[in-house]
Amino acid sequence: EPDVDDDIPRTGIVNRDAIAVVIGNKNYKDADVPTVDFAINDAQIMKQYLINVLGYDENNILYYEDATQSTFNGVFGNASNFKARLYNLVKPGVSDVFIYY
Repeated sequence: EPDVDDDIPRTGIVNRDAIAVVIGNKNYKDADVPTVDFAINDAQIMKQYLINVLGYDENNILYYEDATQSTFNGVFGNASNFKARLYNLVKPGVSDVFIYY
């Protein structure tokens, strides 16, 4: 049976202003939170789909493994300041934004 990570197609689409955040968290610092065995593999596959199928520029994909709260704040901002990395990369009215967690 086919798997989603086999033979990812290339569409030729170019979406150079699109921005994505892809996060795969397998391990958590809190021992009560179980590991998510396939999270990193799935995040890597999603990144390849964004590039090959949806035409995202690899440089416009913010990719993180085992992101911490500090990582999230650096990307998305916080309650007192939302102008973080994602905000600064998005071109209002132009950029498609894709979030995968």
